[in-house]
Amino acid sequence: TALGLSAGDILVRPTLAGDATLDGTVDLSDFGKLSANFDTLDGADWVHADFTYDGAVDIADFGRLSNNYGDTFAP
Repeated sequence: TALGLSAGDILVRPTLAGDATLDGTVDLSDFGKLSANFDTLDGADWVHADFTYDGAVDIADFGRLSNNYGDTFAP
């Protein structure tokens, strides 16, 4: 793959709660993911905006995103 990962590899990337796109910044693109998946998925994961790891995209996930909106993760 482009990241040099093989099947079965796991990529670990530190970021902020609310950063669904894993680009290090919580912004409108992350809100778009949350909006698109809000209250529609069972078994959702981080990239679908489940920032509370409860399998659902809901108001709790919005709270996590809104707390970090506009912030960037500093490595």
